[in-house]
Amino acid sequence: MFKIKSLIRKFLFKFLNPRVVYITIVLLAKNNLYIEKTFLNSSFYDLLKSLKGYKRYSISTTGVLMLFYDNCVKKIPLGDVSKKSLKINFKNYNILKNSELKELVNYKLEKKDNYYEMEILNEFNKNFQNIDYFLEEFTKNKKKVKLKEIKQELFYNLSSIEKILNIKLPLDDDLELISSVMHGDLTQNNIMLNKKEDMVLIDLDRFTFFGIDGIDSLHFEIDKESKKIGISFFDYIKLYKLSDSNKTLIYLYLLYRVSQEYHENITLSTTYYKQILSIINDINKL
Repeated sequence: MFKIKSLIRKFLFKFLNPRVVYITIVLLAKNNLYIEKTFLNSSFYDLLKSLKGYKRYSISTTGVLMLFYDNCVKKIPLGDVSKKSLKINFKNYNILKNSELKELVNYKLEKKDNYYEMEILNEFNKNFQNIDYFLEEFTKNKKKVKLKEIKQELFYNLSSIEKILNIKLPLDDDLELISSVMHGDLTQNNIMLNKKEDMVLIDLDRFTFFGIDGIDSLHFEIDKESKKIGISFFDYIKLYKLSDSNKTLIYLYLLYRVSQEYHENITLSTTYYKQILSIINDINKL
């Protein structure tokens, strides 16, 4: 059944007629939590008809319609979550453009009336494994802080998650950490090449100057290795060699990721939260 659905999807994605694209998105909305029917209105259809000339399109798992042209990609939100995400991404892009890290966003991104337009970037080598360049840039101004100084920046949804899990998630406010710049979702897919063949970063909606040193490198490894062997990030963490020396970082990473993925109007599966509890219990056993 999955193969049949995949084939149908590939078949429909070949057609660039606005009506077919619109119908395809409506069909996909049934299986994508982030696509909201209220966004698929007549105004959206009119926008599709006006944005002619794209060579292909895709829809992200977080509900962003991407239209690919020769020189740019146009990103259209299909729900409140993707609308907010694109807005924050654009804000952080401009912050970085005016900072000492401007080379990391050396590409063009513009806001239009109902969408965002980004310069076409080239995919980086998917076998890429060394992210030292970014980590060195991120940690130039690292400093020691107490968790309470950056807690609200990173874990702002924990109270809602605690209600869902029906447990108290302890965070020691006086825990001393090394804080640094953090992308928040550093993966192979978010590292691209601009026209000059320089490495740049995209998907900046989780970017912060007040992150936790070590989370970016841990996330990069977990994302890369879990995809390589075809398992979920939860399953990979369970395979990860938990020890007393790294359990604090893994615990903070888990809570950070969960709090960032929580959205009030999106209902994640009970399996998702059960896996969180399972890992937390493993950590607490050490």
